[in-house]
Amino acid sequence: SVIIIKSVTDKKLQKELVGAKKGDTFKVNPKSVSEHQTDQAEALGVDVSQLKSIISQFNYTVEKVNRVIPTELNQELFDKVFGPETVKSEKEFRAKIAEELNKGLLVDSENKFINDVQEELLKSLNLKLPDAFLKKWIVASNEKPISSEQIEAEYDQYAKGLKWQLIKNKIIELNDVKVAAEEVVDYTKGLLMQQMQGMGMGDIDDERLSETANNVLQNQEEARRIYEMLYDSKLKDIYKSTFKLKEKEIDYENFVSLVNKQK
Repeated sequence: SVIIIKSVTDKKLQKELVGAKKGDTFKVNPKSVSEHQTDQAEALGVDVSQLKSIISQFNYTVEKVNRVIPTELNQELFDKVFGPETVKSEKEFRAKIAEELNKGLLVDSENKFINDVQEELLKSLNLKLPDAFLKKWIVASNEKPISSEQIEAEYDQYAKGLKWQLIKNKIIELNDVKVAAEEVVDYTKGLLMQQMQGMGMGDIDDERLSETANNVLQNQEEARRIYEMLYDSKLKDIYKSTFKLKEKEIDYENFVSLVNKQK
């Protein structure tokens, strides 16, 4: 994963990262790598909806250090960022950047909506779990020894995640939500296309894109993650058609504040 030092919200970590060399190791809470949930999820390689269940710090080892130097605003830059002939002036370039930023904020807005639905359903359904049994099961099934103190510290988040998975599975069952293999390939191709265009690679041959997507899906963990993303997308549509929604327009600072409260 990539960490952009300027985006890190933990000032202490930010100072430690300045001057880091290949091989250096840092303890990082992924939620501190950026104020945007999409960046946090990317740092972990998980879907945004899974962020709330993650409470641990991770060891990050520096593999490569890149230094970004400002460049001239010219056609070479425009083509490199957005593909050949996509934008042809500084005005169009800035408008395109604003468009991409708005897309990112829309993703954060949609994720906040999903988090709000999750919180509301957890609260209203108030599922009960066999807590004592589950704590014993965690001890017995864990590959590494785990103390009772650690279980008590982390159990509430574990239980919350389990409750939500049970609720989510029931919604999927009641609404007969299915994800076909073809959808997964197409969705993966879309993700790859976004990534490649973000690297200034322009249009990609569909055959090559399909081959790359199938290679990605050979990784079971990656395939599971993409299936989850598709299920979450379909569930989001169900939530929107089921709940009575009231849209509210707020400024950027207040929106960031609302999102941060859910971390």
